[in-house]
Amino acid sequence: MDPEREEQFTSLFLTVFSAGICFSSYHIGIGTLHVPGSGFFPFWGGIALGLLSLANFLVATTKRRRAIRQVASSRNGVSWKNLLLTFAFLFAYPVVLNLFGFPLSTFVFFFLFLRVIEPQKWSIVLGLSAAAALLTYAVFQYSLKVQFPAGIFGF
Repeated sequence: MDPEREEQFTSLFLTVFSAGICFSSYHIGIGTLHVPGSGFFPFWGGIALGLLSLANFLVATTKRRRAIRQVASSRNGVSWKNLLLTFAFLFAYPVVLNLFGFPLSTFVFFFLFLRVIEPQKWSIVLGLSAAAALLTYAVFQYSLKVQFPAGIFGF
């Protein structure tokens, strides 16, 4: 069951629960504003809980409808080219890793994803690719002591 559906059920349960609180509080005796009865605060708490639960139900229903529309529209927009390129890059990475070494292969891998699959600005592509290659190399090589293939450049 999706989260929005669960939220709808929870909101409906809390609305019914708040109606029970209001009903019981009314029978105990609400009193007045100046002379409150023992059911005064539970009654108004039940009213507040009921209103908030109904508002939450409406929000969850709106979210669910929007999510359903988004899923329906995204099914039509599958980019087969991007999907095939992603698989090609993922299969080529281990081959290139042995040939060029970890830092350069990782740089090229991120570069291709950021520039070909989902085109970004050159500054973002170069910066993120370099940062990803250097940070992952530092973590694996120096912190975790993982040995990678040296590649043709020796690193």
